Amino acid sequence: LEQLSGEVEPQALQYHLATIPELYVATFSPEEIKHHIALIARLDQEPYSLKISVQESYWEISLVAHDEDALLCRVTGSMSRAGLSILGARIFTRTDGIALDKFVVVAPPVGRNNPSILEKRLLEELRKGHDTTLDRLDMENFSLKDMPRPVVSVKPIEVTMPAEVSFSNEFSDTYSTIDLTCKDQIGLFYRVAKVFYDCGLKVHGAVLTTEADKASDAFYVTDRENKKIGDDETIEKVMHELRDQLST
Repeated sequence: LEQLSGEVEPQALQYHLATIPELYVATFSPEEIKHHIALIARLDQEPYSLKISVQESYWEISLVAHDEDALLCRVTGSMSRAGLSILGARIFTRTDGIALDKFVVVAPPVGRNNPSILEKRLLEELRKGHDTTLDRLDMENFSLKDMPRPVVSVKPIEVTMPAEVSFSNEFSDTYSTIDLTCKDQIGLFYRVAKVFYDCGLKVHGAVLTTEADKASDAFYVTDRENKKIGDDETIEKVMHELRDQLST
């Protein structure tokens, strides 16, 4: 982090690192951390701030926002509506309630691969969700039937992969952890986020990974009071709803 000396206001950097999980520093480069702090500074004018980084075979989307109920629903739903296929993500939440997400998505096809236009489209989709009351933020708003599907010239081979869901209160002193392994699906992350919201859970961090057709995700969650999930009925409901959604 000495590389950031002279490039980032020292007080802003110290505050940022003091309010975010330690894993964050190991996950992001100094250059990325600098961009994150700049994005956070823009939240005074906008509810969402994002930056798109173009790589050869994939794009990276860094997004910051004030944490709120159903934020992950809004973000993943907006990306699906914008035609993006999410390959992976790293999600962190500062102790002051600022969420910082990095999504890796499949590079858009020629004709839809202008990062400036995509950034504008994403912000428009996010603002639509931001203005939508929570009781209306459901599958009618981000309907899977409206989401773009890949065009294939041959019939794909169906692969059977039963969904695996596990819950634990042992791995973290602060959060309950939920691990998912299943076949990758259109709108998968949105479906999972919707279950969490419907069951009264808050997502404080996540690691989302997709390899071939297999999605392996880990979520760090609490209840709405920022406490670990200790109610057996709630745990059973979450597990049941996740298995139901992942097997659809």
